[in-house]
Amino acid sequence: MSGSRWLHDLLLLLILAALVGILIWKRREVQQVLISAYHAVRRWILARLGRTQKALPETDGAYCDYVEDLLHQEQTWKAGEPSISGRQWKQRYRQYRRMKPDTARYRLGYALFLAKIPDEVHQICCSPAEILQQMQEQNRASAEMALVTERYMQIRYGMVTPEVPDFDTMDLLLKQMAHNG
Repeated sequence: MSGSRWLHDLLLLLILAALVGILIWKRREVQQVLISAYHAVRRWILARLGRTQKALPETDGAYCDYVEDLLHQEQTWKAGEPSISGRQWKQRYRQYRRMKPDTARYRLGYALFLAKIPDEVHQICCSPAEILQQMQEQNRASAEMALVTERYMQIRYGMVTPEVPDFDTMDLLLKQMAHNG
């Protein structure tokens, strides 16, 4: 009887050690899941209490794409601070690489591209065309940047859906940016 109890305790200890090892190994992923769950529960509670955020007033129907909304849905951006840290960029880049090739992946890729270019070149109020023009004026634009920006504008207005060559160009641009800093 005590031999069986001893074996049971040993197996339970091994399972707990394996669980702790996995939690330590995947701590960042676990942290992201817990933070996402916290924000989801918080939004659900606030919605039930009637304290939801008010929508922005309708203007002339123009479409506006906020990079910060794509990268930090729960965080706010302050002027003078980098939009995301290097570690966050790498984390989002890994997320981008795991996504299936669709519009959301292309938009995230473009947001990662914008996060890597200097803050003095782009501002939240600039359109993609204006950002590309500023990059070209400063001789910082590459052919890939022009292609990615042109396709992004077509994709975000729903004129086209991204195709494999579009992702190849985006992947090449993001790999260059990841290696350059």
